[in-house]
Amino acid sequence: MDNLIIAAELPHSDETARAWLLPALSLSVGQVVDYLATMYPKNKGIIIFDPDPNLECDFGHLPPIHTPCAIKVGFRSDDNIANLISNTLSTK
Repeated sequence: MDNLIIAAELPHSDETARAWLLPALSLSVGQVVDYLATMYPKNKGIIIFDPDPNLECDFGHLPPIHTPCAIKVGFRSDDNIANLISNTLSTK
């Protein structure tokens, strides 16, 4: 939500980028599922996934992204998996 506010408040001119690669965490689906299981232990096993070799081949080994321009204007990532899950499930 904060990044949307930052984007809305950026000056709109020909010199200002209109598309941004935002800072992001590099996590596997397994890491997210495991973290959710620790947050909701009574529901362990409800969320499952099976790795897909074709998708993993296309997306599973991408290099880390670097977003110094986005960070310079104020865009932020969630910093850690706990914040990512909390912010995703938030009803702000």
